[in-house]
Amino acid sequence: NSSSGRPCRRVGLEEKAPIDQSADESTGSSVASPELTSSAQTATSYRESRIPSLPGKQKIDTLYSAPEKMKTLQLLFALLMVPILACAEGHPDDVFYTDLKRIEAKYRISKARLIKKADRVIIYLVDFDGIKDAEIEVFGDDEDEISVAPYGGETRVLKSKEVVGEERKTLLAALGDQIAKPDHSGGAFCHYPIHGIRVYSGEEVLHEGTFCWVCSNFSFSYPQGASWLDTTPRLKEVFTSLLPIPQKELDRFHKKYPGAEPKESEHEE
Repeated sequence: NSSSGRPCRRVGLEEKAPIDQSADESTGSSVASPELTSSAQTATSYRESRIPSLPGKQKIDTLYSAPEKMKTLQLLFALLMVPILACAEGHPDDVFYTDLKRIEAKYRISKARLIKKADRVIIYLVDFDGIKDAEIEVFGDDEDEISVAPYGGETRVLKSKEVVGEERKTLLAALGDQIAKPDHSGGAFCHYPIHGIRVYSGEEVLHEGTFCWVCSNFSFSYPQGASWLDTTPRLKEVFTSLLPIPQKELDRFHKKYPGAEPKESEHEE
């Protein structure tokens, strides 16, 4: 109790100011008296001073600068991408062969650059059905045999010719461009070689392989292993103009393989 003898009560945090229930004669509605309105305002001010409200947009803009917002968004994006990338990575075997394909393509690009600068080239006519297991795989040291690396074998040389001058440049440009292509199907699942090649830089053999125009593929060796790459009409034209296929070899081939026809992709550049 106060000294005046009147009871004194404290306005609570959640207590609302009483409303004067007397009706306004002009409107018929209840209005709060000025005294009670002042008490309500005091309660509201006290509550706001004790219980801070959540920050609004202006406060957020003040608390977080533009660089901080960008860093936060980047972090959230990275966290969201983790499960996606984990799923996309796939099976270890798939990852291995995908990476291997990329490494092989990179190797072929580097090798193609060297091939285009080679200083000596020999092309061959070879025996299409004389492939046998190679006893010792030594590139460039055998004038009678040439390697068919994907088979781990070799076949007999029928005829050879060294290519020089502008003809060598034309041949190496066509060969290098095709080797450097990133994707190859490997042609058909067969190989009846009729042409072969050895490409030298000094005494080093940069490339040795055989070509089958029916299966539209030619052999290519990596530091480990070998595979088939796709031929093109351009390559076939260059080889057959430099070293034509004898008619007796064509007749012998079609007699042994009467149903063999060039693979359709062989006609596409």
